[in-house]
Amino acid sequence: MNILEFISKIIESIAWPVSIIILGIVLKNPIKSLIPLLTKLKYKDIELQFGNDLTNLTEKVNQELANVQNKPETDDLRERTMSIIQVSPKSAIIEVWRDLERVIVGISTRNKVDLDRNLLKKPIKLAETLLKEKLIDETQYSIIEDMRILRNKVVHYEKEQITAENALEYLDSGIKLISSLNKNNTSNNRNSPYSQR
Repeated sequence: MNILEFISKIIESIAWPVSIIILGIVLKNPIKSLIPLLTKLKYKDIELQFGNDLTNLTEKVNQELANVQNKPETDDLRERTMSIIQVSPKSAIIEVWRDLERVIVGISTRNKVDLDRNLLKKPIKLAETLLKEKLIDETQYSIIEDMRILRNKVVHYEKEQITAENALEYLDSGIKLISSLNKNNTSNNRNSPYSQR
């Protein structure tokens, strides 16, 4: 191999990497200006999806739990959540979910459901157990699952824009569901988690 062939091989082997570096330098600013747009589109899509999921939840609750009357035990939840909504709608949604978790655990303990202690930290698994034990029905389980998914979106997506109206809609669905769960499990209702506060 002579010197010309050697130089040719070196140029051939570094042509692509050098081209990519030059392209990166030339397009650096245009690409930088596009990144915020992509982020906004992604978060707008998540926000839109959250709104659609919340609307679907509300429709399901209004249809499936139409005859459920709000129980007096939920007045405390409404009062606490209403004071939180104005400050942080995200925190209000988390508060509603915490109360729902307490009700699920309460149903399990009141009915002496035999379960693994680890399930107490996994409310959706606990709800599955309650469904198998016929302590909640398919509709209630489905609404619990929908509410869990929405709560997770709120917690795990930093940029999620939650309005007071969103939180109020979630609260109303939560109160309807909690009232429904308490109605189905009235045998020991005075031991409800609400009466222990």
